[in-house]
Amino acid sequence: MQINIEKRHLLLVLGALCLLTGTLVYAYGGSSPSVVGHSSGELQPPTVTTYEWSASTGGEYRNMGSVGSHDACFLTKVRLHDDDHDSRLQGCEIHNSGGEWIKYVEGHGGTSYCKAICLNW
Repeated sequence: MQINIEKRHLLLVLGALCLLTGTLVYAYGGSSPSVVGHSSGELQPPTVTTYEWSASTGGEYRNMGSVGSHDACFLTKVRLHDDDHDSRLQGCEIHNSGGEWIKYVEGHGGTSYCKAICLNW
């Protein structure tokens, strides 16, 4: 199978592609990095804040206080000690409530050691 394309048809297709590409770039916002790419401010690393807390609990879900407003927070370490050796639920938690990140511990006769990292962009 052989395909023959005349020079004028090839130039017509290439011209149409260039016109289409130029129109799309202009319509999208040109070559401004803040519109079509990343500006230097977008490439900055986030601010990282570390929080640690611990508590001995006797069957309650305890609010350990707010760590403030952050873009994201997550637990990075949980260590549990079952003081009364009954294997009941213990744990750590951090969650967002109305824009504030709140630390919690839960346990039944044990000690919870918790660590979280929060990020701001």
